[in-house]
Amino acid sequence: MKENAGFTLIELMFTLALAAIVITLGVPGFRNFIESNQATAAANGLLAALNTARSESVTRNLPVAVCASSDGTSCTGKDNWAVGWIVFTDGGPNPGTVDPGETVLRVGSPLSTGTLTTTVSYVRYMPTGLTAGSNNLKFDLTLGKQTRTIALTATGQASAG
Repeated sequence: MKENAGFTLIELMFTLALAAIVITLGVPGFRNFIESNQATAAANGLLAALNTARSESVTRNLPVAVCASSDGTSCTGKDNWAVGWIVFTDGGPNPGTVDPGETVLRVGSPLSTGTLTTTVSYVRYMPTGLTAGSNNLKFDLTLGKQTRTIALTATGQASAG
């Protein structure tokens, strides 16, 4: 009598068909899970930059700003923040611009996909922790089907939702 040494062709085909069904059902949910995590990470990155700027402005007793930056050293002057952002000391003569002698404190990475927009090109915190001219500001983040909003109150507090 011959012993069984492996799978039959029918067993193998059934296993492959079952695996195909499981993968087909699981991939869309997994893609949504990945987009959700990427959107949350991007929102948390900007939220951390805004909180760092506020904290540093109080600690250093001078204005600190956050602006959109595509090169990590200067501001773009535009309201598209998906290119990245920087946190820098902003005590020079040109608010919202990295002047000579000002220090870049933190650099935010650009988004690989999606959009991050608002109505201003920079947010400037004063030594009191309050923002200068950026009252009740919203940042809108869209990544695939995921959306997040980062809100900045008149008192300078930032939150993500």
